[in-house]
Amino acid sequence: MIEFAAITSLISKYAPQAGQLIIKQAQKNEAVINILKELKLNPTEIPDDVDTVYVYALVTYGVFKPEPILKAFREKATKDSFWGAYTNNTLTGITTRS
Repeated sequence: MIEFAAITSLISKYAPQAGQLIIKQAQKNEAVINILKELKLNPTEIPDDVDTVYVYALVTYGVFKPEPILKAFREKATKDSFWGAYTNNTLTGITTRS
């Protein structure tokens, strides 16, 4: 079996920006897990109620995002669009919002 260190070394050698992306993604995943745990939410089991799913989505996609993007998630219209898309199992409500 190829060692993980050999793989990451080759990635860094031939695609240094890919190595940075891997590190950044790992840091993001760690941050998401820590935030969910602090909120007393299980990082591996997402309940099926829309409010908790919205929290998971906000944490997952909001990590390392600028404050204006996070503020947009506080808007009732944004949450309502998410709720509509979630209950209809479609992205239409989110993608058509102006």
